[in-house]
Amino acid sequence: MSPSRTRMTALITALISIAATFTHPSAATQTSAPAMPKIKVAGLITIRNGEVMNVRTSDGKIVAVVLNPDTKLEEPAGVFGFREKRLDVTALSPGLSVEVQGTPYENDQVVAKTVAISPHGQHSAGAMPSTASPAKLADYEIKAAYDAHFDAGSALLSQADKTGLMNLASNTTGSSGYIIQVQGFADVPGSNAYDQQLSRDRAEAVIGYLENAGHVPVTHIVAPGVLAEKAPAATNEPTGGSPQMRRVEVKLLLKNADNH
Repeated sequence: MSPSRTRMTALITALISIAATFTHPSAATQTSAPAMPKIKVAGLITIRNGEVMNVRTSDGKIVAVVLNPDTKLEEPAGVFGFREKRLDVTALSPGLSVEVQGTPYENDQVVAKTVAISPHGQHSAGAMPSTASPAKLADYEIKAAYDAHFDAGSALLSQADKTGLMNLASNTTGSSGYIIQVQGFADVPGSNAYDQQLSRDRAEAVIGYLENAGHVPVTHIVAPGVLAEKAPAATNEPTGGSPQMRRVEVKLLLKNADNH
C-alpha cells in the first residue's frame, strides 16, 4: 500500500473514532446530575436587604431567601396589579406573608424559584403598614432621597427627574447591601381606582428608569404599597391638586454599620 493511501486510511479511521465518541457517549456522560432538593418556606418577611430577604416561620426560625431575576411572584388577583411582571419582585417588602419554593444554597440560604403571597396575610392594595416600611426599621439609614414630580394625569418622567434619579442611582456604585424604596402618591388614598392606577404607573415609570438607565437590579428595589397613608387630600387628580401630591418618593436605604 502506498504511503499516501496509508495516511488516508489512518485519517478515515480517526474520523470514524471521533464520530463514534459523539454518537455513543460513555456511561459517565449519559448519567444526569442529581436533581436539586426542593425547599418550602412559609412565613413573614421581616427584613429585605437587596436580593436577600429574611422570612420568619411559624416556629420562629429565620430563613434567608435569595431573590434573582428568574424568581417568579405569584400574587392573588388584584393585590398589586403591576403591569410588568418583572416588577413584581419589588412588592416583596417587610410585613408581607409569603410562601417560598426554592433550592438550597450556601449558609442555609434558599434560592427562591417562586414566591407566593399568602391570601390570608397580604397587605391591602392601598398602603403598607407604616411599621413595616423599610425606612422605619432601626437598622437602616437613608443615604439619598429624591422626589419625582408629574404633570396632572401623567406618569411621564421629566428630564429633570431623570437626572435626579440617575444621581441617586450613582450612590449605589460599589455597594451591595442597599434597598431603593419607591412609593407613589396621587390623590386621597383609596379615593378611586383611577388614582390607584395612576400611582402604580408613576411608581413603575420610576422603577423602570432606575433599572434600565440607572442599572439598578430590580431585586434591590422595594415598592411598599400603592398610595402612602400621608398623601394629602385635594381635588381629583386630572383637574386639580398640587405637584406635591403628584409625586413618587425614592429613598436609598443602607444598613447601619452596627447591623452588618
